[in-house]
Amino acid sequence: MTYQKTTYGYFTALLFGLIALLTLASAYYQLGNKPIPMNVAIFLAVFFFIISLSFYKVTITINGNSIVAKFGIGLFKKTMLLSEIDKTSVKIVKFPWYTGIGIRLTSEGTLYNVRVGMAILIKNKKHTKTFLVGTDDALAIKEILSK
Repeated sequence: MTYQKTTYGYFTALLFGLIALLTLASAYYQLGNKPIPMNVAIFLAVFFFIISLSFYKVTITINGNSIVAKFGIGLFKKTMLLSEIDKTSVKIVKFPWYTGIGIRLTSEGTLYNVRVGMAILIKNKKHTKTFLVGTDDALAIKEILSK
């Protein structure tokens, strides 16, 4: 059994990419009363660009022994062994838009998402570890894991 689905979060990539470009432009054109130094602008632009690359997509893979959520270029990754999963705990959770994008602390656990909306919530058998990842294919993942 192999499953793989990628969900894209274009808003995050565009937003942080635009912030990086505007930061560089403000330093280059020396905008404002106290313009930002170019070396600081470059540092900030690289920082925002890394955020953009880290959260522009999430790829969820289910193979023979684990479920893995890999974000963007792979700086952040969430893994849970299939043998650890409490199959009765697998559920679909809908988060409102104000929950935000990225890594968020929620009442259900730590949410990793690139887009607002649906997420898959999985708990281990001891209920000490959660796998909470935003995806637009939560129903298919729930069906696969419930088998």
